[in-house]
Formats: sequence, C-alpha cells, structure tokens
Amino acid sequence: MACSEDAVKTQPASPLYFGPQGQPLYGVWHPGAQAAASLAVVLCSAWGSEDLATHHLLKHLAERLAAMGLPVLRFDAQGCGDAAGELGEADGIAAWTASVHHAVDEARRRSGVPRVALLGLRLGAALAALAAVQRDDIAGLVALFPVSRGRAYLRELKALGASGAGQRLEAGGFQLNAATQASLASLALDALPNAPAPQLLLVERDDLAGSPAWVEQLQRHGAAVQCERLPGWRGLMQDAHRSQRPEAVCERTLDWLAALAARLPATHAPAGLVMAQQAEADGLLERLVQVAVPAAVPAGVHAQAADDDAAAALLHGVCTVASHLPASGHAFLLLNAGAVRRVGPNRMSVELARRWARQGHLVLRIDLGGLGDSEPAQGGPAQQPYPGRGVADTRAALEWLRSQPGIRHCHVAGLCSGAYHGFKAAVLGAAVDTVLAINPTQFFPEDSALPDYKVAGEMARYRASRWDLSRWRKLLRGQVDLRRLAWLLVRRAGSRAAAPWRELARGLGLPLRRDLAAELELLARRGVRLRALFSGSDCGEELLLRQGGRTARRLIGTGQLDIHRFADADHTFSRAAERQALFDALTLQPQAEAGTPEPQPTPALA
Repeated sequence: MACSEDAVKTQPASPLYFGPQGQPLYGVWHPGAQAAASLAVVLCSAWGSEDLATHHLLKHLAERLAAMGLPVLRFDAQGCGDAAGELGEADGIAAWTASVHHAVDEARRRSGVPRVALLGLRLGAALAALAAVQRDDIAGLVALFPVSRGRAYLRELKALGASGAGQRLEAGGFQLNAATQASLASLALDALPNAPAPQLLLVERDDLAGSPAWVEQLQRHGAAVQCERLPGWRGLMQDAHRSQRPEAVCERTLDWLAALAARLPATHAPAGLVMAQQAEADGLLERLVQVAVPAAVPAGVHAQAADDDAAAALLHGVCTVASHLPASGHAFLLLNAGAVRRVGPNRMSVELARRWARQGHLVLRIDLGGLGDSEPAQGGPAQQPYPGRGVADTRAALEWLRSQPGIRHCHVAGLCSGAYHGFKAAVLGAAVDTVLAINPTQFFPEDSALPDYKVAGEMARYRASRWDLSRWRKLLRGQVDLRRLAWLLVRRAGSRAAAPWRELARGLGLPLRRDLAAELELLARRGVRLRALFSGSDCGEELLLRQGGRTARRLIGTGQLDIHRFADADHTFSRAAERQALFDALTLQPQAEAGTPEPQPTPALA
C-alpha cells in the first residue's frame, strides 16, 4: 500500500532548471526517501486553466511518491508556467512532447534508474503517450482523465466560452495558435503505432463515456491495461481555491505505481549532481530564490495568525532581470492571485514580470506560504487565498527585494487577494513606493457569511439585469430567492446609512473599527502611492470609495490615489486585449512616478 500522508512533509524538494540551452524548462525534483530506487516518475501537467486548478494535486502526488521512495520530477513544458519563452507560432504539441523527452532524460540522469513511469493529467496524459511511443525506457503510464481525441478537446474548449482573434483560440485566458490547433485536431491516441508502455493505468472521468477504442488498441498491442472510472472529476476541475483533491484517484495511482516499482531492481542515484538555479533565455536572466519569513507575526496581520506560533516555511520565487540592460533601480513584487501559483491567472504574472524586466527593473514573483511551491506554516492549511501569514510573507519578500544591490524604489502588485496582501503590508509599514492593487475585493478580513464584496457584487448584477425581461419572468415565477434579495437590500441600506456617521466620527477624532480612510491617510502621510485598477464587472471600486469616504476622494484629487478602469475586462483579465491594456497601464507607471533614473549596471542577485 502507499505510505500514509504523515510522511509527506519529511521529503525535501528542490526547484531547478533543465533542458535545452536557450529554452530552459522549470522543474521541481523530489529525490525520494531512499538512496536507491527502482523507478523514477515524471509528472506531466494539464494545460491552461486546468493546470492552474490541478497544480496542488500533482504536488501532492509527487510528495507522496517521494515518501514511498520513488524519485519524482514535475515540470513546466516550453512556454508554460515558469518555463522559458512563448510558443509564438510554433506547434505546441510538438514542443510540449519534446519537453516530456527532456524531463524523462533529466529524471533518469538524477535518479540513476534505467526505467521511468509517466503520469499525465488531461492533455499531459496525451503528451506523455506521444513521447512514450518514441522511447523504450518507459515502464508504465498513468493517464488521469486523459484527452484521448484532440477534436473533442477543442470542442470542449470552445463550449466553455473560448474566443480569439484571427487564427488563435483563447480559452480561460490561455491561447492556442493555429499550428497547435491543427496538431490537436489530428490527435487520436487510438491511432498510435504502438503501446506507449507495457503497463498502463487509465482513470476515466466519471461524467462522460470513456476511451474504449484506445483501450482496445492498447490490448491489441499487447499492453496490460487497467481502466477504471473513479469519482472526483467535478470537484477537481474548479477554480484553484475551490479545487478538491480526488482521494480515490490518488490512492489508486499510488498503489499502482508502488506495485510497478516493486517488480523492478533498485539502483543507487549518482552523487554530486548540481541543481541549476538560474537560466538565461531571450535576453532575460531568471533565478530561483527562497525567502525566509521570521517566526514573529506582526500584530493585526490577520485573525488566523494569532494562534500559530510556528515559523513559516521558506517562500519559493523566481527573480527576473534583463541580462544586458542598465538597471533602473526599481524592484517589483508580484503576489499570488487567490490560490493560483505564482505564474498568475492566464500566466499573466510571468508575462508581466518579463515585460517589466525588459525595462531594466528587477522583478520577483513569489508563492506565499501554502500556495504553489511554498509550504504552509507548520500546521497551517494549504490552498488558502488569504493565508494567515500572507501579509507577513509579503513583508519578508519586500525586505528581500530592498536588500538587492542598486534597488532604490520598491513596488508591490497583486490581483484580488494579492492586492489585499500588498495593501496591508504597506499599511503595516513595509517600505514600498507604490501599491498596484488590481481588482481588490476586500480591504479587511471578512468574518461574515455575506461579506461586503459579495453584497456589492450581487447588487451590481441585479442592477445590470434590471432591464432583462427573462429575469423579471423568473421573479414572477418565484425562481428568485426573495429572502436573499431582501437581506442584500438591508445590508446595502445599512452600509449606506452608516457612511455619514462614520465620517462624523472621523471628524471628531473618534477611533473606528475597520477604518479604510485611516489606512489610506496613513499611506499618504508616508508618501506611498496607491494605484487601484478595476475591471468593469468588479465591485472593488465601489467598496474603495464607500469605505474610504471623503479621504479617498481627497487623495484622488491630490494624485496619491489613482483609479484606472477597464470597462470590458473580467476579474482576471482573461482576454488578451484587456490584459495588454492592463500591462500598458502598469508598465508605463514607474517612469512617471520617479522619473528616469541614472543608468546603473544590472545588479547581481544577493
């Protein structure tokens, strides 16, 4: 049987770069609990928004497998995640399949074992199969919810609201170019010339028919195939902070790989192999960094932090600079959006970091504790958009940036929960010049079942649909929850009625609980500028102006608070045009704030 979860946290893991020079791939190596191993495992992730939703699952499987004694490599393929570059017009299927080959070679080199198992999720399962049929060192393949036919997958993407300009298909903020779509359209796993491995485990979705044609083809080629339908698909494929780990799938996968490894002889891993911690591509130098967080948590950071006295884990991040440009003296910190790892929704944090770096700035994108590759504080939960130590983690990351040579100006940027953490870190004294808050939905920890941002958001939706006849028909049919609507109206009226009394209390110098105006004033006195950027569909601007009151409006007049609106954008800027407009608004700002600094040599990272 697979080892228990109690052993998971004992296994160290190391991030690294590997693969071709000029197009390095990003990976995390889990060396395993034993000096000798019989099998290495390579994990091939899903694509696009499915990858963001399932990152925590593959990380969990890697840790469990390593605790069992199996070394594991999980990785980002070319143009994905933290790997180098963009696909441009290249065939993504060919590029990603080549990345699987590089990952298998790296796993063999580091583990010393001659045989590797591939574990692929969704499109990653198809890529694993495409690579495996070209090799003779694959002992087994685990295909979790595999994409067995590319045409069906393309139809699924389009049904989920895909759009795009020209020949590009955009789904969930990720783009597929024409060449990749053509390769996907011709993808059919039941047409592969041979079996990808002698042993296969296929875990099918429990809401759709399976892949009987592929199973029959594998059996004709003499492969031993176990095909199972297990629960967990719907719970897994949700937004990252809601995604639920499919425990039955995990346990079956671990047991199957343990049995496969038990049939193979063990080999000792080679000693002295170096983990490449930096890579250069397209004129940019990226380095993997770790930021230590002090054990002490500042008072007032978050209610959850008070009961946790343990030291936070190291925070994992990527620091980006231009390799041949004079340094600007500016540094930027990019924070997690919700529970999405540091690459950001739509991979926007990677794109923005590299764009800023090409202007000569130093950029750190980091995972707060319990998110992405960073472990939670001891005893704390993972996958929490507002982790108890999130603000303390943000302050530690900003202090790391300030310590880098040549840095004179520091800025923090984040979307949604990242905006909250950046804002609160500045309020609590972090040394920053600018807070770039993108679609903040709250300015204080929410302890209500119906928090202010939900009230504002739902009321905005009601207002937007007041001329929609279908909504009125639903009301007349009794299909609208009138009790909830009434409660929303009461909450909204209460908030509006309280506003003038709070302004009066401020004028009399009386202390107020959860006083955004006081925090805005504090930042203004310190010379910290707040830039708030809002999508047209978001409620954050209303909350900022209502809770900030006259102070917010006065600071807008003085330029210390700047509000920028993107009328057609959604919460995560999932469409390319709106995303580029956001980047333009963010990219031009540092020069306008601090002028054009004297050119400095590109700093070495401390």
